[in-house]
Amino acid sequence: MLKKIVSIVCVFSLLLLNMSFAFASPEINEEGVTYIKSQTQSPWATMALVVAGETGLSG
Repeated sequence: MLKKIVSIVCVFSLLLLNMSFAFASPEINEEGVTYIKSQTQSPWATMALVVAGETGLSG
């Protein structure tokens, strides 16, 4: 029973977290994007570029 309650709380927490990002309006720093593109590719760099709206990324 406790596992079920913890699971439900986790799911609702993730949903609320996701909703907060949906309403956020971050400004994209193009100089930061250019810097990340010039660095060695890593999963973290790829995630940052995707968040910045970059498309056509090759791994």
